[in-house]
Amino acid sequence: MLQNPVQIVLIAKDRSQIYLEMRRAIFAAYLPNRAITILSETDTLPAGHPASGKTAIDGKETAYVCQGPVCSAPVTTPDDLTKLLADLPAKAA
Repeated sequence: MLQNPVQIVLIAKDRSQIYLEMRRAIFAAYLPNRAITILSETDTLPAGHPASGKTAIDGKETAYVCQGPVCSAPVTTPDDLTKLLADLPAKAA
């Protein structure tokens, strides 16, 4: 897990239906090396975190998937998150 962690950051303003669906997408993906951080819109990550400074897009629930020091573009739908997680390189799983 420490060699190639997948860090998933989910920013949500509340526990909406979209939030729940995105959370389900995260847990449905086979990623034994994942770390999940769920933040409110006002929470921040430490300066050394690859998603530090990332924000929700247009007030929507937003997810970032980070591998090493690089994060994906933001996704704001459960379907896009499912696809992003499914398309991770095999070495990440």
